[in-house]
Amino acid sequence: MPVDWTTWISGPVPWRFMGPDMATEWAERYRPGGFHPVHFGDCLNDGRYRVIRKLGEHGYVAIKIVMAHYSLVNKEVAMFERVKGCVQTPADSLRLVSLLDHFFHDGPNGRHLCFVFEPTGPSAKRMVDELPWNPSPHSPRSASYTPSYPVWMVKGILRQALLSLAFLHRNRLAKGDLRRDHLLFNVKDLNSVAEEHLRQGLDGWSISPTKRIDGKVDRWAPQYLALDKPLSTYADIEPGVRIKMSNLAEVFDFTAPQEKPDVVCTVRAPEIILGGPCNEKIDIWSFGCLLYELLVGTPVFQFLYPGVKDMDGEHLTEMAQMGLGPLPKRLLSKWPRSAKYFDVDGELIIKEYPFTPMSTFEERDDVVREDTDIIKATRGQHSGMEAEAHPEGWSSDGYVVGNREAIEGQGPELEDPANQEVWDLEARFKRFKPSEMDDEEAAVVFSLMRKALAYDPDERPTASELLQHPWFSGETSARSDVE
Repeated sequence: MPVDWTTWISGPVPWRFMGPDMATEWAERYRPGGFHPVHFGDCLNDGRYRVIRKLGEHGYVAIKIVMAHYSLVNKEVAMFERVKGCVQTPADSLRLVSLLDHFFHDGPNGRHLCFVFEPTGPSAKRMVDELPWNPSPHSPRSASYTPSYPVWMVKGILRQALLSLAFLHRNRLAKGDLRRDHLLFNVKDLNSVAEEHLRQGLDGWSISPTKRIDGKVDRWAPQYLALDKPLSTYADIEPGVRIKMSNLAEVFDFTAPQEKPDVVCTVRAPEIILGGPCNEKIDIWSFGCLLYELLVGTPVFQFLYPGVKDMDGEHLTEMAQMGLGPLPKRLLSKWPRSAKYFDVDGELIIKEYPFTPMSTFEERDDVVREDTDIIKATRGQHSGMEAEAHPEGWSSDGYVVGNREAIEGQGPELEDPANQEVWDLEARFKRFKPSEMDDEEAAVVFSLMRKALAYDPDERPTASELLQHPWFSGETSARSDVE
């Protein structure tokens, strides 16, 4: 019986492929409405662009091919045009990745919108694995090892993110989905680099042939899947690091009526969960989450355990448990199920969790990854397919869960979820802060984080005000920012 491919977005369909031999995208996503099959050497836009390398995030020019299902409703082109009209100074043009061209490409899975961007390096999520002083993820290293950025680099990344947010906010725009994936490193000039040095080969260690379970040749998928090879060796990682913000798919005008923003679960502000009005302050909350993630190496919120039935409830209870204070009554009044978790004063009732935020690998080996292309914590439903199983020892946002070397020998109190020290955000940050950061600097950083993670949006500082915080205002750099 033929498969009705038109239903694949909203429901399960039979799997066609054997699992890939390496960490590539999922072959099942190559089907009508999904990804376009691409091979090295393919030409796009009447031969104007030729594929020579798979960068992964974006990054001669970088072409992003949108899934056919989303191509006809994509609003990024219009938003890039609006942002381009907001540029008034040379510094403004440095804040966001430049869209150079766009076109449509027809393939076996439908019509795809294609973006042509300036070349960039890896994202802040990926670059930490590519730093020359960190062990390569492809080399032998302890299973508990968590790669990290030096503090000076985290400060540079976050400062650049704030400058980008300040630019957007001045123009009545909110990023809406601020995360590490959307912060891209600049690359050094590639004009003098020969193509053979950039071209990705077809060697066995970087490609995985697609094999159908039934042995047939598939008409919707490429012949092979390739590993991402971002321009890591060309990324500019010197002091005064430059970062550009990418992906404007969720940018919105916060002075106009809008739908609930599509934001990754773990960085949602309370007002997104509770359906309140959203403005640029949701970016400030996400910034507070980003600050913790980049310095500690794990997400602030870790409620996405297997079998969770109420993500909103788990998320809000974790906020209260970590010492952010009782939820304001005016926020709780917007949530019909609040009495299940909180009393009339906003104090948490339920304090039992299936794991601690510092759980070891063995305790969390069945965690399912939150694929940011699949699971969206908005509008009360998943969009797309069911989540894929993630490799053992990784959390819901691709982090190693916990740090075994830091956890071992700390005592049995870490295994007790009822112990407030386990959940308290300040205690967690002090324990797992970078070793190069002393207690005085940690206190300054936590004050910055705590301001950003205020329940009330009106109490969160603006991006411009955060740039004046002592941790940033005291920064010295080999290259000053043009503001």
